Amino acid sequence: GLPSVRLEYQLYDPWYIFGERDLYEAYNLGLMWRWIFADPARAKSTAPVEDEREDEPVADWRVVPAAGVDQLPVSAGKLLATVPARQRRGSDANQPAQVASAAQRIVDRLQEAGYPDARVQPTISTIHPERIEFAVTPGNSWTITASRVQGAPTDLLATLEAIVAKGLPRGTAPTPSAEIATRAALRQALRNTGYALAEVRSEIVRDPQAVTNALVTITIEPGLHYRFATQAPTIIGELDAAIRARLTEACLAVQGKDWTRRQVINLRAQLLQILRLEGYAFARVVLTDDEPALLPDVLCSVQITSGAPAIVQAINLSGFDYTSHEYVRHRLQLPLGTPLRDGEPEAALGRLRRSGVARSVKSTVTPVGLALPGMQPEQQPAELNIIAEEAPPRSIELTAGYGSYEGARGSALYRDSNLFGWGRTWELGGNLSQRSHGTHTRIIDHDLLGIQRILSVTLSGGWRQEPSFDRTSYASEFSLRAPLTDWLDLRTTYTLEAERASERAAAVDDSQDQGFVLNGVLHTSLLWDGRDNRQLPTRGGLADVGFAVSDPALGSQISYIEWSTRLGWVLPVVDERLILATQVAGSVRRITDDADNLPIQYRLFLGGSTTVRSFGLNELSPVSASGDALGGLTAGYANVELRAKVSGKFHVAAFYDVGKVCERSWTLDGALGQAIGGGLRYHLPIGPLRVDAAYNPGGRWAADQSYAIEGAIGFTF
Repeated sequence: GLPSVRLEYQLYDPWYIFGERDLYEAYNLGLMWRWIFADPARAKSTAPVEDEREDEPVADWRVVPAAGVDQLPVSAGKLLATVPARQRRGSDANQPAQVASAAQRIVDRLQEAGYPDARVQPTISTIHPERIEFAVTPGNSWTITASRVQGAPTDLLATLEAIVAKGLPRGTAPTPSAEIATRAALRQALRNTGYALAEVRSEIVRDPQAVTNALVTITIEPGLHYRFATQAPTIIGELDAAIRARLTEACLAVQGKDWTRRQVINLRAQLLQILRLEGYAFARVVLTDDEPALLPDVLCSVQITSGAPAIVQAINLSGFDYTSHEYVRHRLQLPLGTPLRDGEPEAALGRLRRSGVARSVKSTVTPVGLALPGMQPEQQPAELNIIAEEAPPRSIELTAGYGSYEGARGSALYRDSNLFGWGRTWELGGNLSQRSHGTHTRIIDHDLLGIQRILSVTLSGGWRQEPSFDRTSYASEFSLRAPLTDWLDLRTTYTLEAERASERAAAVDDSQDQGFVLNGVLHTSLLWDGRDNRQLPTRGGLADVGFAVSDPALGSQISYIEWSTRLGWVLPVVDERLILATQVAGSVRRITDDADNLPIQYRLFLGGSTTVRSFGLNELSPVSASGDALGGLTAGYANVELRAKVSGKFHVAAFYDVGKVCERSWTLDGALGQAIGGGLRYHLPIGPLRVDAAYNPGGRWAADQSYAIEGAIGFTF
């Protein structure tokens, strides 16, 4: 249940460096070698293009300061590097045209560095006649000190001035590329607001008072402000009154709006979307508009030919070399005879994309002449063509690195993400470190029990040195996750594991703690998530209610029942700039046999980045006389956090956490563990990258210090 994340940076194929936060809230860094198996018949050629001039000698060219120039503003090596190596090869490299071209490239590079008066004079060296020297006179560096926009429409002046301030900001050099880009942005802004024939000119001159200062003048010639003059569409075909009304409404909605070519394209796309949602896959929309001229109103006429509603007669698949065609059709869920309406083709492609078997999937629809038996005369038979670029399914990963807890560590993993061509994932891996070793195999199926019902089976075994004991375990796990609605998920897991806790620093008298303990647990939970965004929530709530049972009937040597719940709520205080988030959670395990306690590895602990943040993982717990964590049978905690936006994707937070673990069931008494602190967040698409620092004003329990710094990705509430 703890979040984990790995960030990878590719050095060059197949080598990566990575950093990760693992399931134990430890941090690991390392080097990874990943080999992705590909079909040789489909592999793209990576052979370099041969250069017929590669073996020819390189001309001896040098870039030097001109007479009277002490130092070049850009190094000679960088200036010469602007000339392609191919241009410097061959017997014709020293021809006047080649040399003049090279000199101009050097001038362009200096102008981009803010030296608009730069000059380059190529000469033949007097000492080495075979050498050409490019003598550089950079001139003065210019800096923009002022800019103005003239001739612009009054209502757009502030917008255009902002574009100039961004493209040619004060205090920077007026480079040619920035000048061209700013003119293009101004022209686009004018045309997007109806000034279709607008022209933009720019002039950059020296300030008479200071030769290194540049004044920017932008001159706008907006022309006429053009607007749409539309009319009701001409419709050819049998359409019911409701569809006709929607098409007419869409056409008349642009009446009087700014005329832009983009708006014409958007109107056509909107009309086609209305028709295709109703099943008219082969409808045609022709828009004829006058070119902007002497009148500000641009007449746009629309002719719509609907054709007949399309119905699937055949599905053609291409690009699926690894994936079973039967599996693709299963994911599409489009039986022959299905009308292509209400976005059904896109919904089918969405089901296929979520399987993960392809990098990209697209489709086309083509009409066919022969109809299916029983098809109505007013229906058009069609072929749905699915074109895919498959993702390479098999890979091997080898890693070596260092962990904040485990020390030196390494791992190996083989993964097949399209097992037997049916979108199943199978992986086999092992890991070795100074404090752990283990192996696991897992298979995940998204379709056996229905689409998006995720079934996984995991077998694992290994040893790990925990802070209070050494854990040796062998486990099998069967898990099912089934979305009941868009907001409600059902999760059921059965785990059968044999575990032994040895080398215990905390004395536990329960005799069941000696040797391996067999534990069979059936766990079921319901998760309701009504937040507006699961990665970056700004409002809404969530509730997670779980029940677990461990019993001899499930293959267990210990017996207990567990109840768990988690309630959270997020609400905006000031728009989305200041957000209050709260959470209350708790778990209780009640022993159902004659045992006095559970083995230590099956008790509850708190602490870490998701519970009480002034404690490390599992440090908030009853302790032995020597200060080692013992765990308990009841755990509860609460969090209150105020999140504020600072700038862009940066946010800060202040929080208060409290929590308690007690030795007995249904008991929460005594002093609470507390955390008072703040954090910094940087919002990523997958959730916030967060760093929290917290101080504990109360008892330390198993913690060595009164503060903790926690890092993680994602919110838990």
